Amino acid sequence: MPQIRCRLILMAPDAQITANDPDALAGALGGGDVAAIVAAEQSPGFPPLGEETLALAQARGVACLKMKGGICEDLTGFDGVHLGANADYTAIQRTRQILGRDALIGAEAGETRDDAMRRGEAGVDYIAFAPQEGDETPSLELVSWWCDLFVVPCVATGKITAQNAAPLIRAGVDFLMLSARIWRDPASPAAIVADFNRLIDEAGRS
Repeated sequence: MPQIRCRLILMAPDAQITANDPDALAGALGGGDVAAIVAAEQSPGFPPLGEETLALAQARGVACLKMKGGICEDLTGFDGVHLGANADYTAIQRTRQILGRDALIGAEAGETRDDAMRRGEAGVDYIAFAPQEGDETPSLELVSWWCDLFVVPCVATGKITAQNAAPLIRAGVDFLMLSARIWRDPASPAAIVADFNRLIDEAGRS
């Protein structure tokens, strides 16, 4: 069976980036294939992702997810939610009950393989693996284990770069989540997205 092509998920630009460059997101999405954007959980003093930004992404077929530490009860404008490591099996199930089966729900894998399996059984649309302390990317062994055994899609998070992404792609990850650092990188976000898409195609052929 041919491997499904890996795709990108972007952390959404924050309000400051958007205020300084209203076209930042449009530029990034114009750089190549992007599956989704994830908006960081709203903090006091930081306005939420604007309706115009959501509409821009959704008009291009890009899913918009909000990040939430625990149970999510409201999506207003978003397509789904990315639940943090503190969201256990019960929180994921409760979120699914509240939001319904059409909502996109992803969850971080937790600390152990058992944690990841439990979250996968709770009805998520993807499992996100984060790096261990001191690392930049998730454990290649852990990612390979998941991709070989389970059908729930796998997301690799962390300090994903063009230099460390290829092994993850070859291991079978379905998505690479790029951090918000791309919005402050000397290279344009559009160029970064384009470069990653070329890398995905090259790694997929190797």
